[in-house]
Amino acid sequence: MPDPVTLATPQSLGFPVPSPEPALPAAVDPFAPPAADATGGPVLTEIGDRAAPGDTIAFTGDGFSGATRFQLFGQSAAGATNAMIAPRRFTASAATLTLPADSTASAMYLVYPAVAGQLGRPLAINRTTARWVGPNQVAAGGTSAVFGVNLSQNHGTTTALVYLQPQGGGVGQFVPVVSVNPYRVEFSVPAGTAAGAYQLWTHNGHGGSFGWSGPLMLTVTAQSPWAGTEARIFDVRDFGAVGDGTTPDDAAIGRALNAAAAAQPSTIFFPAGTYRITRPYNISTGGAASYRDWFFPPHVRWLGAGQGRTVLRAATDYRANANALGISANTGLFLQEGGNCAAAAAGAAEIRDLTIDGFDAFAGDGLGHQILQVRRCDNLRFENVAFNGDVDFLGNTHLFFQGVTFRGNNFFDGASQVFFDRSISLARADSDSLTGNGQEVAITRHLTRDLDPANDPVDRSNLSRRNSGIGSGRWLVVQGGHTRNFYIGDSQTVALGPSANRFDGNSGEQILLEHGGTFYGGSNGSFDGTRLTLPGFDFNRAGGVDGSVVVVASGKGFGQRRTIVSNDPATSSVTIDAPFTVAPDSTSFVVVELAADNIVVYNNRLQGKPDYASAFSASAGVEPYGNSSRVSVDSNSFDQLRGAYVEFSIVATAEDVVGPNLFNSFHNNRVTNGLNGIVIGVGVFATAQQNANIIGNFGFLARDNLFDQLSGIGLQIAGPGESLMLIFERGQWNNVFAGFITNSDGRAYNSNFLLNSSFLYGGIARATAVNGDVPTQSTGARVFSNSTNDPTGTSFSGFATGNMLACTPSASACPAI
Repeated sequence: MPDPVTLATPQSLGFPVPSPEPALPAAVDPFAPPAADATGGPVLTEIGDRAAPGDTIAFTGDGFSGATRFQLFGQSAAGATNAMIAPRRFTASAATLTLPADSTASAMYLVYPAVAGQLGRPLAINRTTARWVGPNQVAAGGTSAVFGVNLSQNHGTTTALVYLQPQGGGVGQFVPVVSVNPYRVEFSVPAGTAAGAYQLWTHNGHGGSFGWSGPLMLTVTAQSPWAGTEARIFDVRDFGAVGDGTTPDDAAIGRALNAAAAAQPSTIFFPAGTYRITRPYNISTGGAASYRDWFFPPHVRWLGAGQGRTVLRAATDYRANANALGISANTGLFLQEGGNCAAAAAGAAEIRDLTIDGFDAFAGDGLGHQILQVRRCDNLRFENVAFNGDVDFLGNTHLFFQGVTFRGNNFFDGASQVFFDRSISLARADSDSLTGNGQEVAITRHLTRDLDPANDPVDRSNLSRRNSGIGSGRWLVVQGGHTRNFYIGDSQTVALGPSANRFDGNSGEQILLEHGGTFYGGSNGSFDGTRLTLPGFDFNRAGGVDGSVVVVASGKGFGQRRTIVSNDPATSSVTIDAPFTVAPDSTSFVVVELAADNIVVYNNRLQGKPDYASAFSASAGVEPYGNSSRVSVDSNSFDQLRGAYVEFSIVATAEDVVGPNLFNSFHNNRVTNGLNGIVIGVGVFATAQQNANIIGNFGFLARDNLFDQLSGIGLQIAGPGESLMLIFERGQWNNVFAGFITNSDGRAYNSNFLLNSSFLYGGIARATAVNGDVPTQSTGARVFSNSTNDPTGTSFSGFATGNMLACTPSASACPAI
């Protein structure tokens, strides 16, 4: 152990701690790391999230050279690790190292850059990292959850700590934990907790006082936003509604709504029946109408007798009546564009136990017609509701779906604090199921399948396919807009894929994070703290600049990402949320992009259609399609897919540059009965000029995955762009037609690691109609000359060719570890 006078404090290393810090339980690891020196030398900027003894990890920084070493410190109750380690590979701004196999297991580690024994400021591995809390408003006695990475002890499902402290400081309390996994910890707020603003701290049991993550902000309310609605109930039949499916019920429901709104909080009740709706709420003249047809009064609950028993149905003449009112016929039943529920103080609307149906009104029609459009509202809750048709929730906050059935697409672009739980998506009409971007979205225990697989007409001329019972094969599509902090867990897809009757090479990606294209790429910027001047930035093209990210794609400061919080077109400048740790300079190439950051896909079962190999499509399990960072795919199963994990760094137009992917990971997954396992496409669809100056993929990590019965390629890296330090560790590829393939006619695939893995042919036949790069004969390893690899501990066996992969560029480049 280091001498006590050299020990660090959390504050000296920049690690947050509650003040006053509560006494940690005895089971929390001790942690007494060495202090960092205040001298110059190499600097660390970003590092992978997670590693155990013997694992390899990548990181970025500045000033690395042949003299640079890395001090590794870890400590648990069993002992401490304090080792100086040489990098496995390095450049001036990036490196990899392998933790000693005998280092302290199940610990938080600090990695210090070092030269001649002088330690720079460290970065942490396995440290509790809480990114968001949701819902971030909860009544005393209610439950919420913390989302992030490394939230649980030993990356398990039993132990985590959550500490609630008044925002102004003072003594807080450890609150009861309800459920635990490494990425989500559900907790309850004690019933006696006073209403107010609180700081939320999380700890996984590793790292002692250095292991806190926080603070996140949580508002505790005295009561639920929907409290009291049961006190006054208005039955629509008392206002003249019939519910026989034939009589127009618009006017009666409007009168009931007026009465409920005047008496809120209240409930408008729909007994079992079918209520015929002939026209939408007229937003142009509705204020002068004698009654309001369709809107969400604040603090009013819509309550039916049950999903399928109470039905609000748009009539077949609904669209004609809408046109007669001068309203777009593209929207049915509800139309509330920033309407009465927009302000938080006037929010909290709820619909429960009924079906909203637009199938009759839009039968046989094209796509793009929503049966519900409620935008820019706060605190909307839907429980045990069925939507028969597309719905639109653009820009909403605190949006809850519990036990909801979607027979159509749900658009939630620009939304935040969105929660789907125990809901069902029934795909249809060759369309997607959930489509949205935004921040802080949790999808749990969700089921997605086709509405009616038997209803798959062969007619290729009708592109809208409105009556088809099969969807596009896309469960969650995230396109455009900045996307951050999504959690997808404990969910399932069943036989999800495009129709076999219609050739479609651009659908079937079950979880698609599509952010291709960039707004700016250049090396002529200037950087002053949080203010960046970017000559040539096209603010008009970028549209919504705020919320996009600045990425240092190569050169000094490589690998850092910052979020734009404001912009000034007059000076061609933007302001970012925090200064760069290492400021870019004239050697740096900087990219501005919309991106997908901090996405978790955990413990899901993703299944495609049995024709995955013969019917060409983009069928994939998880696909980051450009501009992504820290996408964590962990403990999932993948079956009947053309690619389990497919990642591209791409361009969208001739004006773009490649959008890089950084620090994504694929852990503990099981892939069976498919075409390809992992596909990394670097600089795909890009020209040499668009690839120049950019490292398209850095620090991707695949560890402890099992692949079996793959009739294509187990692991493929393709495209003309540059990758750097991709790590594939302890993977088992059993019974695969082709093992490890690289295809490149452009820039290098540098320092790939295939460590302690196995590739076995096993006799599986090559897939037919693959329409891809699968070799014609079984091949263990086939790599281009510009691909440098370290295959230490990896074997290839049973293939017709390529049963050995040498260390490149030379044997000395792959030292034994």
